[in-house]
Amino acid sequence: MTISIGSNISALRVLRRFDDTSSLATQAFERLASGMRINRAADDAAGLALSNKLAADARITSRGRLNVNDGISALHIASGAIDSISSLLVRQAELAEQAANGTYSAIQRKALYTEYAQLDLEIRRITKTTSFNGLNLFSGTNTAQYAQQMTDFTGGGGAGQLEVSADGNLITYVDTNKHHIRQLNHTTGEDVLLYDTMISPSVFSADASGRNIIFVSSQDYLGENNGGVSQLYHLDAQTGEITQLTNEQAGAAPIRQIDISADGSTVAFTSQTRYVSGEGKESATGLFAQSTVGTINLHTNAFNIIESGFTNAAGNFDNIAISADGSKVLFRTSKDGLGLNGDGNIELFVFDSANPAGVSQITDTIGGFGASGFSISNDGKVHFASGKNLNGLNPNTRTLAYEIDSNTGEIRNLFEHIGNDFDVGALTLSNDGTRAFFLSRGALTDETDNIQKYKLYEVDFTDGEILLHTTLEQTGSGNYELSQDGTAIFISSTFDFTGGNSDGSMELFYVDTTRDSSNIDIEVGEGTTGGILTELSSLGTMLEGLGSTLITTQDSATAALETAQRNIQLVSQVQGTIGAGLSRLETAGNVLEVRTQQSLLAESRIRDADIAAESAKLVRASVLQQTAATVLGQANTLPELAVQLLRG
Repeated sequence: MTISIGSNISALRVLRRFDDTSSLATQAFERLASGMRINRAADDAAGLALSNKLAADARITSRGRLNVNDGISALHIASGAIDSISSLLVRQAELAEQAANGTYSAIQRKALYTEYAQLDLEIRRITKTTSFNGLNLFSGTNTAQYAQQMTDFTGGGGAGQLEVSADGNLITYVDTNKHHIRQLNHTTGEDVLLYDTMISPSVFSADASGRNIIFVSSQDYLGENNGGVSQLYHLDAQTGEITQLTNEQAGAAPIRQIDISADGSTVAFTSQTRYVSGEGKESATGLFAQSTVGTINLHTNAFNIIESGFTNAAGNFDNIAISADGSKVLFRTSKDGLGLNGDGNIELFVFDSANPAGVSQITDTIGGFGASGFSISNDGKVHFASGKNLNGLNPNTRTLAYEIDSNTGEIRNLFEHIGNDFDVGALTLSNDGTRAFFLSRGALTDETDNIQKYKLYEVDFTDGEILLHTTLEQTGSGNYELSQDGTAIFISSTFDFTGGNSDGSMELFYVDTTRDSSNIDIEVGEGTTGGILTELSSLGTMLEGLGSTLITTQDSATAALETAQRNIQLVSQVQGTIGAGLSRLETAGNVLEVRTQQSLLAESRIRDADIAAESAKLVRASVLQQTAATVLGQANTLPELAVQLLRG
């Protein structure tokens, strides 16, 4: 063995081994202290990258699991609301079936309708207020709608007056070319000839069901109108039976205004012929000095006539409207029948047909009334559109929507409009009097749509909410009619909305205003392909007849029963969709939970330290350190041998 003092190679070798052992001991200490096998990239670069990916996957899928839980919670809320709506619809069907029984009187049916209408209100409340985290689950989404052409006349003429059923399904109209009364089912496209009137009706109206149609004609259909006087007729669209309702006397002014109650029970009309209240048309006994307003009960054919100053005052009745149950008549005239209209302006009056003396003047304007879109509810609330500054409520004199309580005289705007670019048109009241639908070119809410385009709005009188249903992509001149549930707009116009009316005929157009279904898209952590979509229907507009269906007559009750049955079927479909969504989300949640666990387990296998192995390494390293320290001490004594040799 070489002995040198220049470099202690043996000691250096032992030191190197000591350093290696110390590193092993330090690594073992670090892994045991952290519990991790990989504490830095140098420990295992590939393993670190893989474990980081697995850890991220675990966190994302864990968040996805929470997303699924939120979705399940939302759908459980929706499911509970749907179950409640289903129960209410079943009760409505039960009430409709009860009211359809011929053993009940009109008064008893109205009592049944009171509960029926309250159920309607509750269904609407549920559809409007069911929400999760501020997200309304059944409101749907608003989209712009295009008009669809439904008829194709040639050579001018075509669809004249039109009436729309409450559910927006039937359009009754006059074919001015052939003097026909026709009825178009926009769902099936079937266009049926109901009656050949031979002479186009001068005025025309239909009830909410589309079955009961009234019109004025001078034609003698039944051999009862030999004098050729304009008479009022009733046409049953279901049976084709026609009935002459009046016996207008020769020399009487033509019947200019008519309206039929939504429930098909009562007709309001203007007449100069004198009839006896409580009796039929045979009671005609000559003429009034001037026209008056009356009603006819279509079940008994009994008349109810205003016997007052309206019958001998100058002027005409130029608008009338009857409430859904036939109890109240709203009319507009310049006559001073009550001694309150000495300036001769056109004013609004209300006639309570249950009390022939019960006529009240509800407006008192200066310079003419200028109103349109009249309607009156069963409780006497009058709604109309006017450009007059009534009670200082309309300083910009735009065409606004008003409400007057005929019982108290209170007047108010239906809403506060935004800006001056605003007008109201085609105002329609729901049969229960709780909602109004109307078209406007102005802005009521915060939308910034083109003010030149018509928008369909709904005002809910129960809570004051204003809802934008849709914006029409095309606008043009024409006669706009709205269904009483707000689900459709019908237009009779020569305007070429769709590019299919180049000859300028008067065609019928249809706009579906039901809101689109909304979607709950649950993200489960897989990017663009990782969503679970559940569609939630816009029940507020998809359920038929809310606020517009009546059960105050046998016919309306029978129709209401069919409507309730269709709604029950629709709700069942929605329940199925929600149930399927819940099932899928629960399955996805279980899968995500397993994936999270497996990702964490895989990461643990790569990154976590084996405590037993690291403990053994630490013991080994500690022993080696002690041994190395001893050997290093011995190696450091080797240079002393050289000194001893020199002394020797």
